[in-house]
Amino acid sequence: MTEYEDDDPWGSRPAAPVGGERVAPHEPVAEQSVLGAAMLSKRALAEVTGVLNGVDFYEPKHETIFDAILELAGAGRAVDAITVGDQLTSTGRISEVPDGAVYLHTLTSIVPSAANALYYAEIVRDRAAQRRMIEFGEKVATAGYKAEGDPAEQIEILRTEMEGLLGEQGTSIAPISHRWEAFTAALDEAPEYVPTPWTEINDMIGGFSPGGLYIVGARPGGGKSNAGLQIAAALAASGPVAYSALEMSTDQMLERLVAQVGQIPLSSLKRHDLSAGEAAQLGLAHRRIDGLPLFIDERSGVTVQQVKAYARSVARKGPIAGVVVDYLQLISSHDSRMKVHEMVGEIARQLKVLAGELRCPVIALAQLNRDSVQVKGPKAQQTQRPPTLADLAKSDDIGMHADVVLMLQRKLESDGEPGDVLEMYVVKNRHGRSGRRSLRWEGKFARITSQPIGMF
Repeated sequence: MTEYEDDDPWGSRPAAPVGGERVAPHEPVAEQSVLGAAMLSKRALAEVTGVLNGVDFYEPKHETIFDAILELAGAGRAVDAITVGDQLTSTGRISEVPDGAVYLHTLTSIVPSAANALYYAEIVRDRAAQRRMIEFGEKVATAGYKAEGDPAEQIEILRTEMEGLLGEQGTSIAPISHRWEAFTAALDEAPEYVPTPWTEINDMIGGFSPGGLYIVGARPGGGKSNAGLQIAAALAASGPVAYSALEMSTDQMLERLVAQVGQIPLSSLKRHDLSAGEAAQLGLAHRRIDGLPLFIDERSGVTVQQVKAYARSVARKGPIAGVVVDYLQLISSHDSRMKVHEMVGEIARQLKVLAGELRCPVIALAQLNRDSVQVKGPKAQQTQRPPTLADLAKSDDIGMHADVVLMLQRKLESDGEPGDVLEMYVVKNRHGRSGRRSLRWEGKFARITSQPIGMF
């Protein structure tokens, strides 16, 4: 047995205590075999670089060698014991590898079989994951003993970090061309869009795409909550939806949903005074709503971490179809040091991250500044200007993180009062065109419907 070998190479027993202390999980021979195989076989090199990163190695010298191997492979150069040694020497890192070139040649000589490189790499990866588990457990214990801040907030931060560790295991390093076959195969299939409730808007943005952040903005009373609920119901036809309702109760949400799908006047539902015809429509609404996987979180004043935690809880019920937040500027922050516009911008960024993490669209309703309507003279002479990204209340950064920004504005009648025409503006569309469409405002049923009037 050489000084580089071990009598238990593949981890049939846990690491033995040294000096009364437990040794972090690692497999020296597995690490050596990965490096040796990568320097012997192009196939082995491709396999291990798709599974491991340099930080997965326990021995610092092995991380240094693996990084040099990646550098050579990335430059399209040959990878073997001689070229790796030259790369370490030319970059001034050969001193980080005891015995230098001798050790590199030893690595290539002790590999049981280069054909088993992926197996060796998986052992190294698993031991790295175990070490991260230990480090994470220590961090959890430290946070618990410190007892600082809001426990729910701390748990969510730790949960995010834990899921990040899980994500690290699935990280692969591959050139963009590696996705070519999957890309061309996808062209034969329909895009992954969930249609919006409005055909005119679908013509412009396609629908709601997994990983996208969609902002729906309106002035107070401008219909954003109605639009948000319609969007949530449309998404729920494809799977579970998490809805954070920061200013309405679940019963209020249900009341509006019944009005929308049952075509029952909202005023009748509020007064508990339904006609015979409306009572018959109530049965129709029940059939449409029964079993709809729409989950409402009616807590007010929640943080973005709590919004994310609720969405993850819903996602555990099945592949989540979407997340809706009503509305963005009501989300709280425990960081009193941040300015309001910074806080709102950071919340928008976190929601974009959530969309990518859950691979679903996130729809965040947002309030527009009240001056998005220009008033000139008497009420009957009020004029409107199209809303812009600058009208988003409290932060310009909201639009920066969004893939699509929709803004609602009810068209004024001749008497200066909002009428039945609602104009929906696509003011930002990262993957397509912007523009305006006219829809119909049906306040009686708390909804917005399609009205093909054409493009303006």
